[in-house]
Amino acid sequence: MAAQRQSKGQATRLMTDNNHMKETISDKDEQSDEKGGKAFLLKGGKVFVENEFVESDLLIKNGLIAAIGPDLEADGDARVIDCAGLMVCPGFIDIHCHGAMGRDIMDGLDSIEAIARFKATQGTTGFTPTILTNPLERMRWAAIQAKIAMNLPLTGARVLGVHIEGPFVNPNYKGALPEADILLPNIYEIQLFLTELGDAAKIVTIAPELPGAESTIRLLKKRNIVVSAGHTDCSYQKMVQAINWGVTNLSHTFNAMRPVHHREPGLIAAAIDDDRVYCDVICDLIHVHEWIIKFLAKAKGLDKCIIITDAISAAGMPEGEYTLGGQYVIVSGRAPRLIDGRLAGSVLTMIRGVRNIAEKAGLGMPAALKMAAENPARLLGIFENKGSLAPGKDADVCIIDGRRRVTHTFVEGALVYEMGVTEIVRPNLDSGKEQQNGDNGR
Repeated sequence: MAAQRQSKGQATRLMTDNNHMKETISDKDEQSDEKGGKAFLLKGGKVFVENEFVESDLLIKNGLIAAIGPDLEADGDARVIDCAGLMVCPGFIDIHCHGAMGRDIMDGLDSIEAIARFKATQGTTGFTPTILTNPLERMRWAAIQAKIAMNLPLTGARVLGVHIEGPFVNPNYKGALPEADILLPNIYEIQLFLTELGDAAKIVTIAPELPGAESTIRLLKKRNIVVSAGHTDCSYQKMVQAINWGVTNLSHTFNAMRPVHHREPGLIAAAIDDDRVYCDVICDLIHVHEWIIKFLAKAKGLDKCIIITDAISAAGMPEGEYTLGGQYVIVSGRAPRLIDGRLAGSVLTMIRGVRNIAEKAGLGMPAALKMAAENPARLLGIFENKGSLAPGKDADVCIIDGRRRVTHTFVEGALVYEMGVTEIVRPNLDSGKEQQNGDNGR
């Protein structure tokens, strides 16, 4: 059953990753259920265009980016937002997410909607709810709920499709997946998923070394579904084969998979060596050290690296006790762990991942934004409409302030999140110091 809609002018208060309470916009004057709502002129910001920041304006109209350039004029009653000193960026796309705000994707439509609203506060404009390995009937039910969410009125990040993680994975690298629900690849079962989901199926994570994996991978490729190798003990040679069958991504690279060894390089080396393959990484700096991420970006190339969160229900919440796929999880020091100490997803948000890549890994904001927006859009085959800022593309935009926090998020032209006016921090353009103020509210 869909979550109850809020009345006009009401706001939903959410906790962000820095524990500030923020508001998502639900006033119909500010957002629209369809493309073609209110127009916005983002004035005088540093707009990220073609992998660099340029001083410019950006006009949003009819759900699309209408124009990018200097000295643009507002149309009619368009709201003007002062972006001086702020970064105007493409909205983030998270291709691996299990939950947030105490909600789990597996719990259905209400939870998916709540997660989408939270993700918008963190700059995410699109995501693929990730179906955790569970009993097949429960997985199918949750996947159908995510499919339904794709067509709901817009209140947060757009559901772009469904990511099915398992159940065809290797129990030796199960990570936090429930071992009792892990199965060998089965064409009949995957066809059931595909029949029920249709075009909503976007990504399937599978272990390519398992018996029956080849026929499953070939079927998924034929249906234009991204096949991602994960939770796997795949060798180098088997991964080379699997790439030829249709594998085009690694799920949470370095985690829950055979490690690199100088005498048996394994699937990671095969993926790095092949330009057809992307590598997504949990960029919380707990799952993977920042130097290793920097090494991966240099070895693989920035064009093929993707930031993911792999976030569970604890994202955006205080540390404490949670569940994942029916398993007890304790979150301490930003690390969710099962009773036996194994990591169980993350509490990462996309904006924190972007900051980690830009600052801690030292790759800079252009690289981080490419990994958070353009690359996942290209992997999903939606770059024509999403993943970068250009006239004619969907107005999926996030604005980032001097402390690299999200101040505004637009999804297909709808303003779905706005930071409190007095909290926005921007560099003082005269002194180089930070100053606080907001947009003009017009």
